[in-house]
Amino acid sequence: MKTAFAGIGVLLLIVGGFGFLGFHLWTSWLANKEFGAFWGMVVFSSPPVGDLYWVVHTIAREGLFCAYTYALAAIFAAVGAGQLLLERSDG
Repeated sequence: MKTAFAGIGVLLLIVGGFGFLGFHLWTSWLANKEFGAFWGMVVFSSPPVGDLYWVVHTIAREGLFCAYTYALAAIFAAVGAGQLLLERSDG
């Protein structure tokens, strides 16, 4: 059972990592579409700052319950569940 927890935990962490990559690319695309190529490249080259700005900007603009924040919550849930399963598999 511990091996199954470890395997699922690693899989969830991989999914979360690709989710964060996709989320960052989505953020860069939004900045490019909204403010132009220069700001798209600025957001692309500074992941934490750009993503945090766009989360706040999107929540202020569209509200808390939108696809952008749902995607971020799903990514955090996948990473958190993966961490818990890996911790549980340590025994």
